[in-house]
Order: sequence, then C-alpha cells, then structure tokens
Amino acid sequence: TNDPLYFCDINESLITDVTQQFNPIYANRIRKYVISTHDLSVLPQNQFGFIFSWWVFNFTDILTIENYLKSIFNLLRPGGTFMFSYNNSDFVESAILVDMNIMTHVPYRHLAKLCYDIGFEIDSQHDIPNTDPLIQIISWLEIKKPGTLQSIKLKQVIGTIGQK
Repeated sequence: TNDPLYFCDINESLITDVTQQFNPIYANRIRKYVISTHDLSVLPQNQFGFIFSWWVFNFTDILTIENYLKSIFNLLRPGGTFMFSYNNSDFVESAILVDMNIMTHVPYRHLAKLCYDIGFEIDSQHDIPNTDPLIQIISWLEIKKPGTLQSIKLKQVIGTIGQK
C-alpha cells in the first residue's frame, strides 16, 4: 500500500516543492528525509518493497553508485525492487554526454556486474529512444533483492491507533 511513502533528496526545498502538490490526506503519509551525505542508514532497514530513483545516477560516478546500491540492498525487503535511471555510456549517444561533462560514465556492462556482485537480480533493463536532441537515449534498470516480497498488511491504514 506504500504507506508510509518516503521522499528523499539532498535539498529539503526540492522535497517540499514536490510534496506540497498533494492533498493533505496523502501528504500525511509522506516521510521526508534530507540525505546530504549519501548516507541512507537513517532510513528504516529491510522495510521497503519498492524504491525509485530518477536522474540521480545519471550524474553520479560508479563508486558512489556502488555505495548507494549496497545501502539500498539493505533497505529493501526480500523480493523488493529498485528502479533507477542512469547514463548507459555503452551507447555512443550517451557517451557523448560524458565527453560534454553533462552526465557520468556508467556503462551497463559494468553496472550489471556490480548489481550481481552486491546480490541483486536484474528484472529488466531498458534503453529507449528519446525525442530530446541532447539526451537521445533514456536508460533504466529494475533490480530485485532475492526472495519473495510479502506483507502482513491487507490494505492501507485508514485510521490511527492512539492511547486512551
């Protein structure tokens, strides 16, 4: 049920810009975390069924990505999925972005090995053409922590439990 919903960024104003667009009921489900040092240990360990990151690894070096992947592996429950974009510089169009200092060099062949070495399974890998003349290919991975995703929740929480 994605409850609670976590929003993390390096800048609190970016989180606020996004979360203030939601209605108050939905906004109450959001837990906000500013992650300024690449340290994800402040988040609940082994609790996430799905983690999503877009346009972060496109600008991050492979060693920092490795550290994030190790942390994310610990955040996911067995069977949990991590979906993220990156700059697949195995493609000439994406390698040009590296030469222009726009994005980082993260070839799929290295990233896939890294994911397997950490213990992830690769569910799917995508490279799709984009209509933007500068960013011609958008690449993302969907990786999974081995196991079966299970939950004891039957539905979203619709009330609070308080003390008498």
